[in-house]
Amino acid sequence: MPDTIRHSVEALVGCIAGAVPVSQTETMVRDAGLEEISVHSNPEYFKHLTASDNPLARKVVSCLSAGSSLGDFVSSMTISARKPIVGRIGKEMLQ
Repeated sequence: MPDTIRHSVEALVGCIAGAVPVSQTETMVRDAGLEEISVHSNPEYFKHLTASDNPLARKVVSCLSAGSSLGDFVSSMTISARKPIVGRIGKEMLQ
């Protein structure tokens, strides 16, 4: 991702500048102690956002190199995971 986008306050507030790679996202979720992690990426979201009249999307796209699109760098993701049952708390406690 270009530095102009990474250091943009508007892009940070718009959740673009703070984006991390998918692999790093999975690591962060795992490091938080979650398991059965499922990550689904949807780069189409940003293709639609770019096609809209969104001023932030237009500004970010203007910083990209020719032929690049926002979806090449950023993706909307759906993440699901499960918090493991730890210690003596088991199924009998959940009944």
